[in-house]
Parts: sequence; structure tokens; C-alpha cells
Amino acid sequence: MAKFIMTEKSKSTFMEKIFYYIGKGIKPIVIRKMEKKSPGLKRAWSRLEKARDEFEKSIENLPK
Repeated sequence: MAKFIMTEKSKSTFMEKIFYYIGKGIKPIVIRKMEKKSPGLKRAWSRLEKARDEFEKSIENLPK
């Protein structure tokens, strides 16, 4: 198994990709695998998806 060193740059790149996928409404395979190992991550992902949905609804309801 490969050993990875998590640097600040790799953390920020990872987070950018995660928020990209959240914005697109896609759940990548990596997240599905991580959710199986960490129930806390599963709850956090669920909260992020709900927040994204609420944000989209609030944008749709803005006066034009």
C-alpha cells in the first residue's frame, strides 16, 4: 500500500475537487469508499448535499 504525505497543497486541491463535485451534484467513488470507513464523513457529505439544495432553492426564489 502506498504511503501518502498530506501537504497543505494536496489538502487544498482535494477540497477544491470535493466542492466541485458537490456543486455538480456528483458523488465520486472515492467519497463512497471513504464513507464506508467513516460514518462521520457520511453525515458531513449528507449535510453538504442538503445545504447545496437549500442554496439552489434560495437562488431560484430571488426576485428577478
